[in-house]
Amino acid sequence: MQRLKRKDGKEIGSFFDEWDMFASPVPQFNVEGKDRVGTSIGFLCTCLVTIAIIFYATHRGLICVNKGRPTVSFIEIENHHPQDFVIDLASPKHDFQLAFGVTEADDQSKALSDKDYVEWSPMFIEMINNTETMVPIPYHRCDESDWAKFHKPAERQNADIKKLYDKHVMFCLDKTDEFGNPLNMTLFGN
Repeated sequence: MQRLKRKDGKEIGSFFDEWDMFASPVPQFNVEGKDRVGTSIGFLCTCLVTIAIIFYATHRGLICVNKGRPTVSFIEIENHHPQDFVIDLASPKHDFQLAFGVTEADDQSKALSDKDYVEWSPMFIEMINNTETMVPIPYHRCDESDWAKFHKPAERQNADIKKLYDKHVMFCLDKTDEFGNPLNMTLFGN
């Protein structure tokens, strides 16, 4: 079967017809059984778009595989303690230490703590006589003495913890208020 040719001698209905996602449909008839005609420029654009999509998907996939995404956890623990249960988190016996921070999703070395855009407000929520009271907790950027108080992390977390330590992106809660008075860090059952 002989292929149709344009005035310039190029064939109509070639390799480009199959792989050009920008090909134009042939109006109300077909050429050699083809219902659209592709061009070399359309094929080139198709290749560029396909390469861009593959690059983007690979880049995003590597971020996920390398754990470059933040971990968002929500844990709710039902209170199983009786009403007379009391624990003081400020006592040396319990050795309670907490750090928090938010980092850029793609680059965990960039802290999102610019005071022009972000305001942290850690709070204790107390329930006294069926009235909820929110008490702000002062905080500071974690220093070496704070990091020394944390328990040793699991081996698989050492690299992630070291990044946070090296980049100074974490904040620690103060044990005292702005006047130097110790905060009430006592938790009660029910």
